[in-house]
Amino acid sequence: MIGTTAENAIHAWIVAASQLAAGNVVWAEQGAPRPTGPYIAMRLTNIRPRGRDWTEALKDGAGNVTMRVRGVRHATLAVQCYGGDGGVTDAVGRLSRLVARTELPSVQDPLMVAKVGVLGYGGVQSVGALMNYAAFEPRATLDVRLALAIEIVESLGTGGIIESADGSGEVGSDLEGVAFDVP
Repeated sequence: MIGTTAENAIHAWIVAASQLAAGNVVWAEQGAPRPTGPYIAMRLTNIRPRGRDWTEALKDGAGNVTMRVRGVRHATLAVQCYGGDGGVTDAVGRLSRLVARTELPSVQDPLMVAKVGVLGYGGVQSVGALMNYAAFEPRATLDVRLALAIEIVESLGTGGIIESADGSGEVGSDLEGVAFDVP
């Protein structure tokens, strides 16, 4: 994924905006247990660089070098809402409320701290036209476009050999959201 800080901020944002319990907002993982009652499953997709990354090398007194690569990534957050009892608490109503509440400061704060920005939304789509609700539960989908500030850190020994790495350097692989100003 994109790192614990950003993942936690996105989770907190969806919990606050959807008004579901924290345990009913989950990252879509194969084999994970399904929450009881209405729930939202999220998945980050299409993570890609936006512009060029920039690097800096920091050398300590022992000659060890830490390389930092910082950049901005755009991503799509696929949000799926399942279940509900109709009205504003059905799947479509819950995702529509999520979109409407996103600009509230209490909802935005976790995102701003983690340097995650909401760029825009697709429309809330009911999957009801494709499925028979007599056999399947209500379901709705929403795509959210995000901007993520990332940092990839790599420690080099004095001989230039990698001793440890935080993040693999591949887009979408254990990248950590950090607070920094874009030049």
